[in-house]
Amino acid sequence: MWGRSGDHNPPGEKIKLALRIDSWVTNKKAEYEAVLAGIQAAREIGATRIILNSDSQCITQQIKDVYKAKDDMMFKYLKLIKAQSEIFVDWSIEQIPREENEEANSLAKMAASLS
Repeated sequence: MWGRSGDHNPPGEKIKLALRIDSWVTNKKAEYEAVLAGIQAAREIGATRIILNSDSQCITQQIKDVYKAKDDMMFKYLKLIKAQSEIFVDWSIEQIPREENEEANSLAKMAASLS
């Protein structure tokens, strides 16, 4: 997951974030946790405009209200993401196919190696 900030960093600068999530968490929960971590990191540096990238079509489409969240936990994540992202002047989330996202793959490998 990475984001771009247009205010405290040069426009278009990528901010990379790797985090380790408990192995017992489902893939969807891990993807939502990654989105929340990206939003939090952007907030901490004072960004006002961000673009988040994820390789999860399901998660990105749920956040964009194209797909409906059918699970209560996913609905809660969506509500939290939308509430936390209200501070940004502009924000979006984009789906990048896994095979085209070498940056995310290297970040995932780095996070997996954390102890």
